[in-house]
Amino acid sequence: MRNPARYWMVMMVSALALSMAAFSGCGKKETPSQGAGPESSPENTEPAAKELKANGFSGNVTGKVVYTGDMSKVNPVVPPENVKDDICKGQAKGVGWYVGEGGGAQYVVLFVRPSAGYRITEAAWSPDLKEPKEPLVEVKQPRCSFTPRVIALHPKQGVKVLNDAPDENITHDANLVLGANPIGLSAVPHGKFKDYPSATIKPSDSKPYGLSCNQHGFMKAYMWKLSHPYIVVTDDKGSFTLSKLPVPDGDAKLELMMWSEMNQTPKRVAELKLEKDKDLKIADIEVK
Repeated sequence: MRNPARYWMVMMVSALALSMAAFSGCGKKETPSQGAGPESSPENTEPAAKELKANGFSGNVTGKVVYTGDMSKVNPVVPPENVKDDICKGQAKGVGWYVGEGGGAQYVVLFVRPSAGYRITEAAWSPDLKEPKEPLVEVKQPRCSFTPRVIALHPKQGVKVLNDAPDENITHDANLVLGANPIGLSAVPHGKFKDYPSATIKPSDSKPYGLSCNQHGFMKAYMWKLSHPYIVVTDDKGSFTLSKLPVPDGDAKLELMMWSEMNQTPKRVAELKLEKDKDLKIADIEVK
């Protein structure tokens, strides 16, 4: 005859053991069984951008940016009372639109951007654009202004800034920044250069570098350096030419983007319908 007290003792111990096993498994991450799908995770991100494949290269893509706003506000000059050096009074360039012959807007940046999910690597550059024409682009500082005011750099290109002020007593700076991050702070004595080699200026596909001068707070310039060479700045007639663009293979596309000192958020202008070795004319682009 079994002992009732002992029987209930065994049953209670067994129940307690089962409950503890169940509790210890609560919240524990199970290893998925073979063949089961992956667990969703907040760490999952979009796939890395694919390399755009070039099915040949285009001819010349040309166009013009035309200013249609108030002509009384173009080609600004810094008020003389804000300029300390007499030789720069009435000559120092201000912030605004620079407009030339036929209403063409100068210093507007045009560049290409691949469609979402793609990137333009060096494998998709034309052989003619693998290397820059010169290692350093020259920027001058005549009469308290940077000239040119906006430049586009090849991904392997740097810049050299020359203080060529007509007065040897005028000292300039060539301060280089990317957003709020200073890259270089340097005084440039009269007749001297300040070099920023290519390695100093890392490519930035989202925003331009800025050049400034502490001696003259109104002096500003911009430099765009993308991860690819398909970028250009309009000339004094508002004209531009982009050459030998990769003709995208598959479902990739190229968009023409625009940036200016007055509209600093890059804007999509058009989708480029490129064909191998063929030129493409873009309709006039209006700004104001």
